[in-house]
Amino acid sequence: MKKLFALVLSFCLCLTMCPKVFADENENIIKNGNFINGTEPWYINKKDNTNGVVEVTNEGAQFKVTQTNGNPWELGLHQGQLVLEDGSKYILSFEAKVDSDIEKPLRVVVENQDPNWEKNLEEYVNLSNEFQKFTFEFTKKVGSKNQLAFSTGFDENLHHTFTFKNVSLIPAPVQKIGHYLLDEQNGTAGVLTGTEENVKVEVAKTNQQFWDLSLKKRNIQLEKKKRYDLSFCIDSSQAGKISFDLESMQDYNNKTIKRQMLNLKAGENHFSFEFLQANDDLQNLVFFLSYGDGNTDMTNAKLAFHQITFKEVEDLRNTYVVNGGFDDDIAGWKISNNNGTDLKAEVKDGKAVLSISNQGNDFWDSKFIQDRIAVNNGKYKVSFDIGSNVEDVTQVYFSVESTDVINGSAKKYLCDENDQPIAISLNKTKDMKTYSFEFDVLIEELIKSTEDLTIRFDLGKPYEGSLEGKELYLDNIKLERVGDLQQKNIAHTNVEFDVNHVITEDFKGLGVQWDPYQVHPLTDREWKMVTDRVDYLNPQFVRCMIYATTYCKGVDKNGKPIFDFENKEMKPLIQQLDYLQDRQIETVFGEWEAPGKVGGAFEGITCDNPVWAEMIAGLMDYLINEKGYTCIKYYNMVNEANSDWSYCGDYDLWQKGIKNLHKEFKKIGIEDKVKITGPDTVWDRNHQWLKNIENDPDMKEKIGLFDVHMYPTYDEITSGYIEKFVTEQRQTVTGQDFYMTEIGMVTGKVDGDTQKYAKEFCYGAIMADAAAQVLRGGLSGVAIWDLDDAMHNQGNGYPDSDIRSLKQWGFWNSIAGRVYQQPEQEKIRPHFYTWSLMTHLFPRHCQIIQSTAENNLNGLRTVGMKLPNGDITYMIVNNSNVAKKVTVKDNSQITSRKVLQYNYFDNDRIVNEQGYPVVKEVKENVNFVNGVDVELPSGGVVFLTTLDTNDYVQETKVEFHNIDADTNEAIIGSKFELRDQTGHVVDQWTTQEKAHQINGLKTNGQYVLVQTDSVKGFVKSEDINITIQDTVQLQTWTIKNKHMKGQVNIIVKDKDSHALLSDAEYLLKDEQGNILEVLKTDEQGKAISQLYEIAQFKNGSIQKNFIYSLQAKGNLSGYQQDTQKYMIEFDSFDTDITQKTITIELMKKAQVDIKPDDQKDEPNQDIPQDIVHTSDSSQITLLCLSMLITILFFNLIYPKKKDN
Repeated sequence: MKKLFALVLSFCLCLTMCPKVFADENENIIKNGNFINGTEPWYINKKDNTNGVVEVTNEGAQFKVTQTNGNPWELGLHQGQLVLEDGSKYILSFEAKVDSDIEKPLRVVVENQDPNWEKNLEEYVNLSNEFQKFTFEFTKKVGSKNQLAFSTGFDENLHHTFTFKNVSLIPAPVQKIGHYLLDEQNGTAGVLTGTEENVKVEVAKTNQQFWDLSLKKRNIQLEKKKRYDLSFCIDSSQAGKISFDLESMQDYNNKTIKRQMLNLKAGENHFSFEFLQANDDLQNLVFFLSYGDGNTDMTNAKLAFHQITFKEVEDLRNTYVVNGGFDDDIAGWKISNNNGTDLKAEVKDGKAVLSISNQGNDFWDSKFIQDRIAVNNGKYKVSFDIGSNVEDVTQVYFSVESTDVINGSAKKYLCDENDQPIAISLNKTKDMKTYSFEFDVLIEELIKSTEDLTIRFDLGKPYEGSLEGKELYLDNIKLERVGDLQQKNIAHTNVEFDVNHVITEDFKGLGVQWDPYQVHPLTDREWKMVTDRVDYLNPQFVRCMIYATTYCKGVDKNGKPIFDFENKEMKPLIQQLDYLQDRQIETVFGEWEAPGKVGGAFEGITCDNPVWAEMIAGLMDYLINEKGYTCIKYYNMVNEANSDWSYCGDYDLWQKGIKNLHKEFKKIGIEDKVKITGPDTVWDRNHQWLKNIENDPDMKEKIGLFDVHMYPTYDEITSGYIEKFVTEQRQTVTGQDFYMTEIGMVTGKVDGDTQKYAKEFCYGAIMADAAAQVLRGGLSGVAIWDLDDAMHNQGNGYPDSDIRSLKQWGFWNSIAGRVYQQPEQEKIRPHFYTWSLMTHLFPRHCQIIQSTAENNLNGLRTVGMKLPNGDITYMIVNNSNVAKKVTVKDNSQITSRKVLQYNYFDNDRIVNEQGYPVVKEVKENVNFVNGVDVELPSGGVVFLTTLDTNDYVQETKVEFHNIDADTNEAIIGSKFELRDQTGHVVDQWTTQEKAHQINGLKTNGQYVLVQTDSVKGFVKSEDINITIQDTVQLQTWTIKNKHMKGQVNIIVKDKDSHALLSDAEYLLKDEQGNILEVLKTDEQGKAISQLYEIAQFKNGSIQKNFIYSLQAKGNLSGYQQDTQKYMIEFDSFDTDITQKTITIELMKKAQVDIKPDDQKDEPNQDIPQDIVHTSDSSQITLLCLSMLITILFFNLIYPKKKDN
């Protein structure tokens, strides 16, 4: 039995140590590859006059091509957001056919899902009318997110139907252990075993290509601009040679450590290499195990790789140019050869030696560069030593430019007067000559906090001389920041607000996209946080969207909807509608897509299917007629119906659906209560859907609100293109209000559908600029996308436990702390500042007025509003980091106003304790007729307004100190809360050496300062009521904590009778033996000392506890002299005064006996007592006896049992 158990255990251990070889069936990266759940998440990609429809049958997904344009990639069936691992191999397989007797082409692509569309796999196949299975293997090289595309847009495919089934994308079979894998190519083979700490490879078969069999450790993250030491051990069963390199994951040809030979002896081998990590690239550590190019044949060798470590040697992050002295070969430098050039570089005698035999046709054909040198605004100096062995005078060219190329060219920071590289003439000597140049860096774009520079030496064919066959020497290349950039000649213009030129007569306000929390329902705390903030935001309207699955289970056998208004999906919706109803916030309500997109019970219910209109009407009858919601003013049927990703995607289908819905609304009697909005298009460049509605009176009569979406690029916003485009949209249709119900910036979109800039300052200024252009273009309202990250998952391949699985565009993430342990993401983000000010300062029913700049300054945008009572708001936006000065004027003829100014700049945006905007300045007697100067020191926004809701506050500064009441030293570690009058915690902190400061508390606000915890040994302070004064001066509160005091209680009694003994006297002494006082017991046998310090304090904390002693002064008449010395240390800090009670029992005979705690008879249980023992040894005797018995047992009895 024991042998069987050992065998099973050994087998299990072997299983745990075996590497993973084959991909599991459930590892299919493609979702719904057999189409049993309809078409979700597949979608039709259609562009530029192409079209197709998809339907799921029992054979699979049938894709019918209805319109082509000859470009195969512009029509197809796609699935996106595929998360693939760099450098990993994958196998794509699928079955497909076409309804044609003649073979038809299909393009199969796995590509990076971004504007570059870089390919990981691209294959062309021909399909017949019978299913064929296709399998392709590829290595993932590019793209953070990929998509699979079945492209069908060939002209010969028109009107044919393609059927797909059993689509799978799985990792290719490979031997893996943790981050290590064994790459076997072209017939090579090996066996991978061991653990990640001790990786073992048995070489089974090699060939003559050393790279065909390799052990790789992938995705090694090292920090940029640091020097490292790589060390490792290799145990080998035989002597021989292998090699290794360290290479970039992004470009395998970019070697961080060039290929190095490793001479192995039989046994253990130690290696160490120092190298420079110059960039951010992930690294591959590759051991080449096959034969060839220096590698010996290691067939049958057993190798063990262990103790692989990367140790930081030097931090070079404060150095702009890395390896400018060429101490690490040419690490950090790159060579670019074009048009036949063959520049080479090596290091000799501490210098870079560059040689070239063909300089091509132009000087830029060959380059020696270092790029991605991050700098910020400032003055810089670049210097270098250069020499050559040329015989005749020749030229090379030098420049500094931006690394990123925009519109085909890089921005020049250092060049000649013609924007060309600086020509440097080389002498007929090898002597090195030093050059230095100064230049300025001003980063104009708001979305960039740094600029990446490239230092560039052009070594192609020069205008004079030649380097061919010669050498060029470079050394000591440096870049230094030598000062701050001071902008001179700041541009100025007058801006005139024309109160008589009204763009929009009845503006409906700014809103926000706010959808029910169905994926992540909120807790009560989170819901209160969100609604408190929405209360302040005060949106003039909200757009709220759901899917049909929220309220409907499907259809019955008669094709009628099966409603369910009590399910868990409905609860967040009802909670939100209750809030919107209570606040009477206008709501644009609707559904994202026709139910057929989700498949299943809704299969076949398309946009134009009357069943969908019946479903919507059933819900609206419940919400409007039964629940009584009057906040829902508009219904939005289909989100972005003109887009490639829409399940509708066709105007005719959409208009049929609208007509069906209008008919159903009339049936339930809500056609006058809830208007239909549309077309809800995005980037309809020719405004075709708007034109279709405008030219169809019947259709236009059914649309109660026009709406569109917009996701422009950063350049489209900052160039002013939005205003032009929106003006065209507004002029296309007439009569009704026109909202932009979604707006956001597409530049910066990452991880599928997340806006990375939404967490940065720049987004607040950019979205203010975009909103200003929408208002100037004449629309009636605009809503930002969106309120809260917690609303939407995006199905981008990240697990639900990863915060990247959310669409992150919001003003905050209300679940970040609870769900993702990132509580900092719950804080209000910067763009809330500008958007919330616009909702307040451009209120419903105001008039939007025109404004004109006298000089058209690049980056300046303005918009204004007025109310019938004369109140105004003027918003001035600077969408670049170039400083400007504006004189604001109007023609109102009002010569004296009280004006509030709000500033939104990176280093000047005041908020109160909730994170809400605070007035920068209150200006009295403002005369806009004469003009008011406004400084725009950098990118940002200034609001000038006469609106005063009594909610604005000055910039108050309050400081709280916590000190030792005796020494006045700062106390570190106390905990405080500042609460408002409702008990809400405004701020909480733990004290540090420096005072705690809070800015932006409300003037005249009433608060309570509560100390929730004190440092050990200190007494907590009482609650302090605080009133914030109306002043910008610093207001200070000092909280002094007293030391806790100690007190000694003694109780003296007769040991036998327990009678309490009076007149017993004991001396209380300090650590030095000084008598502090004499304690004499009263008739109750008790004596209580005065209060004494319990510890020594220093720097606001206990350094050491004091120890006191107690001794009898003499003997009590009739009792034995008590010779015991009682040591007293105060170790309880639960109350302001800590007491130590000593109970002493005197013997009439020659002993003084102190009872243990559990034997005391003292009736007073309220006073804790310590019992000091003086002569009871019975327990020690029992302990010794027990030990003796135990020893006898183990030495005498147990051995006999063992022998038996």
